[in-house]
Parts: sequence; structure tokens; C-alpha cells
Amino acid sequence: MNFHTSPAPLLSRLSFFSKSLAGAISLSAIAHLHADVTMPPIFGDHMVLQSGVPLTVWGWAEPGEKVNVQIAGVTATGEADKDRKWRIKLSPLPENSQPTTMTIRGKNTVVLSDVLVGDVWLCSGQSNMEFGLGATSLKGIKLQDEPQIRLFTVPRSIRPYPSEGEMAPPTPESPLSGKWLVATVDNAMKGGQWQGFSAVGYYFGNFIHAKTKMPVGMIASVWGGTPAQPWISLEGLQSDPRLKGEADSVPRYRASYEQNLKKYDEEMKKWKVEVAEWEKKAGYPLNEYARHVKDWGHEADKLKAAGQPVPPRPEQPPREPRDFANNNQVSSALFNGMIAPLIPYAIKGALWYQGESSASQPLHYQALLPALIADWRKKWGVGDFPFFIVQLPNFIQGGQQPIMPPDSPSVWAAMREAQKNIAAAVSNTDLAVTIDLAAIKVSLHPWDKWDVAERLSLLARKKVYGEPNLVAHGPVYKSQTVEGNKVRITFEPDSIGGGLSLDNPPLHLYYAVELPRPSTPPQDLTGFVIRRSGQSFRGSQSLHRQDNTVVVSSEKVANPVSVRYDWADNPHGDLYNKEGLPAGPFRTDAIPLGTK
Repeated sequence: MNFHTSPAPLLSRLSFFSKSLAGAISLSAIAHLHADVTMPPIFGDHMVLQSGVPLTVWGWAEPGEKVNVQIAGVTATGEADKDRKWRIKLSPLPENSQPTTMTIRGKNTVVLSDVLVGDVWLCSGQSNMEFGLGATSLKGIKLQDEPQIRLFTVPRSIRPYPSEGEMAPPTPESPLSGKWLVATVDNAMKGGQWQGFSAVGYYFGNFIHAKTKMPVGMIASVWGGTPAQPWISLEGLQSDPRLKGEADSVPRYRASYEQNLKKYDEEMKKWKVEVAEWEKKAGYPLNEYARHVKDWGHEADKLKAAGQPVPPRPEQPPREPRDFANNNQVSSALFNGMIAPLIPYAIKGALWYQGESSASQPLHYQALLPALIADWRKKWGVGDFPFFIVQLPNFIQGGQQPIMPPDSPSVWAAMREAQKNIAAAVSNTDLAVTIDLAAIKVSLHPWDKWDVAERLSLLARKKVYGEPNLVAHGPVYKSQTVEGNKVRITFEPDSIGGGLSLDNPPLHLYYAVELPRPSTPPQDLTGFVIRRSGQSFRGSQSLHRQDNTVVVSSEKVANPVSVRYDWADNPHGDLYNKEGLPAGPFRTDAIPLGTK
């Protein structure tokens, strides 16, 4: 099923980041857009609709045109307003794994086929969420077609103002983006921006479907190398005074873009006159202009040989405004282009894997990410939907020691703490710990996305899918007790599971890097450091587990006051529970970290 973008924004911003689109759409095609009922690309064949909540369907039509939507015995009617927009509310639909159709009728009829009703999850963030299924190299996992799972990749798009459903066209790098795909192995390997659909999103959908048997739709809105600021709306930035700098930057970028757009439009008019003159004198049609600019010398020689006058060489077309066009770091720009087009398409929850590009500002992040979560929830208007955060894994910067000294500062450790604090403070959020998933071949992009997705799915099963007693975390620090020259660490009871354990990183990590997994777990507990008042942290020399606690001491530290665990960019702790989930990094002190 082919869909058109919104006609009104298209007319007013035809030149906006759309060289290929502008060259492909004629005035007659734009006129055709006005005549038809159209919908955003998020509505299409093979889509999954969210079950159990009111649904909003929207699109464009002639002003005053009546539009009717029907699906699975539910029907509703609306009318396009003076701006050609229509929006229709449907009553909640029950879960339905049998393909059905949605029919939209106005002056024309649109039929969407193979529609399922289940749960829809949004996965967003930067490159580790973008990391495609074809890049994971997990030899221990056999993929198969999953007809009850559907995938949608939002095309990359940078906009100064929020889209109302329009999306950028697919690119050669991501030709299957902007439409729903059945999760066949072929589609999963080809969809997305980076060697396939988001591996975390794909595996998560598989885990949820395997457990619930319901249809699952996974929407990936991702862009590598991006901080959090571009993913939040201007209103979201304005909600917290601590984000004033980012909020104030958005109007400045918009004003600069509008100024440059005006200049661009003026230059484009002049260029079109020049091209028309060339076409008149040289006899070449407009759609061949680009080739003849390049080949002007050769064509001029031909005209000379034929005794004909040579018209002036046409200039290259003016460049589009650059303020937003190639800047995915601009505050709100990715929300406008890659999140806003999805709203209010109903979702079950969101998965967030981002932080590498924000690691230098962990304290600021504790204002930024909660504002983003609140912003998305407010914009979707479906309550405090689940929002699950992937904590940063272990990582070695170039030139760093494989194991950092105990008292070394670590911005990544501080960022992990910020992520943990956010998950603890914001309602209906949780944290998937991945501190062990780059433990063998360290990379900014750990290959093992299977275990990331499984840990996210455990959070969802516990909080969303009715398994409140499920052990979904590794050991979570609760408190410390100083006992002479020792410190006893206790953990939250529901995180201990079957008991504390020494373990290796997960099996799938070894598949990823093609190394044999050790046959026995480590014998010595590692990862803890200890300090006394006024002293730097020292490596612990005595560690043992006792009644599901850990006792930490060192002959170099008398009268200890605090302990840290896995507090480094690239720690090597090995504390797990018997369910195979790692303890997350923690510290028992409150020393200011000296970071932003």
C-alpha cells in the first residue's frame, strides 16, 4: 500500500531536506494529494495496533470531507478540518493474532491488509539501539521467520518543527524504512539503518512473543552518535529550568533556518530561470539538467562543432539550509522528525538505549532524561507507560589501562549511576544492567544484543506481563554495615533470587567474539574497592559471601567507611545471582563526583 505525505506541509516546505522528493513530485502529483484521503506511513499493511486502549487514526483529506474508519467490527467517523487534517478515535480492540483489515473511506477508499492487534513497543536511542541484527554475529542463535512479529524503522529525519505524521522518504542505506515489515529473517536482516533491524528491538520482540503468544510490533526510531537533547520536544525542554540552555537554543536555530530558507528560495528561483534559459537554448529538458551541468564542456564542444552558439554554463543548484539538515545534535530536531510522526499511534511502552554521547554530563542527564520520559508520556497521552533504560556497558577508551586503578575517576561509572538514579526516581521505569556484556572484546558497540534484550524482557515480564515474583535483576545494593575492619554489603531480597554467585559473562557473548567460554566459574570475587575516611579507595584483599551478603576488607584499610563495586569505565566484577544476572555498579559513599 503506498501512502502520500501530508499535502499542506508539503506545499509550504517542499524544499525542506528533500532534494529527491522535490525532484520526484510534480505539481499535478501535489494536486492529486489534495483529492485523496491519505494517512501517515505508520499506518500500513502488516501493522500491529495496540490492544486494549482507545486508538487514534489520523490523516488528511479535502476540507469538510467525511472520513470513516472500520476495523474488526469497530467503526467511527470524522471530518477533515480547514487545514485538511482529520483525526478519529476508535474504541479499544482486543488482542487478535488473526490478520484483519482496516478500511478508511472518504471520496476514495484505502484498505490496509494483514493487520494484527497486540502490543507495540518503541525502541529508541543511539547506535547500540540502532545496531542491526546482521551485525551481531551470534553463532549460537538460529533465526526463523516470525509472522506474529512486525518491524517498523522510522527514516532518519531532522526537522525544526514537529511533524504531524510525515516521514522522510527511504534512503539507499535504509530502503525498507518507513513501512511495516513481517519479521521474516530476510526482512529482519535488511530492514533498519545498520545491517538490519535493531537487534535489541528484534530480540526483545521475540522474547515477549514467545512468552505471551500475542502479536508484537517493534518500532525503531534511532540514530547513532546522538545525545539525548535532540530526542525531546521544545516543550519538554522548557519544563525544567535546568534545561534552559537547550530550550533557548531551539528558537535560535529555527530563526536561523527560516532566514536561510528564505535566501535559499530566492536563489532557487534565480536558478530555475537560468535552467529554463539553458533548456530553451540548448534543447535539453529540465530533468536532465544535473547531468548537463557536469557534462557542459562536452556538450559545448558539440554545439560549437555544429556551428551553434554556446549558452552560458548553468551553475549548480543552491545548497539547502544547513542549520538542521546535517545536524543531528540540535535540541528537539530528532523528536520533531522521528518521534512526533509516531504520536499518537498507541504504544505499550518504550526501550531506551542511549548515554554514550551524554556520558560527559551525568548530573545534567539526571534532569534531561526524566524530562524526556515525562515529555513522551504527556505527548502520547496514554499515562505513565513503561520506560526501560539500558545501563551503559563496560568500555575502554583508547589508551586506557584494561583495569583502571581503584581511585581513578570514571565518567562512565558516574553516568551509570545517573541512569540507576533515574530508574529509581521516575515512576514505571526500570534498568537493564549490561556491565558484563563487553567483558571479552571491549567495544563501544558490544556485539551481544541477545542478553540486552533478554534482560529488558525480564523487566517487561515482571512489570507489564503479570509475573511480579520473577527475578528480573541481578543483586541490587541495599545497605552496608561496618563491622570493625570489615564492611558487610546486603542486597535487596527480590534481587538475590536463588542466591549470590560467582559467574562468567553470558554464553552468547562468547558466541559473539568466537572465543571458548571457561568451563568453570571464577573462584575469587572481584570488583570491590574499600576506603577509610580521608583515604583513597584501595583494592580489597578479602572478599567472601556469607548468608547472601558480601564481606569486604583489606589489610591496608583500617576502620573502613565505604565500598564501591565495578566503579570504573571497564570493570571486571563477577558477582551475579544464580539466575545469571549481574550485580550493577554501586557505591556506598556520597562523595561528590566532580562531574557536570
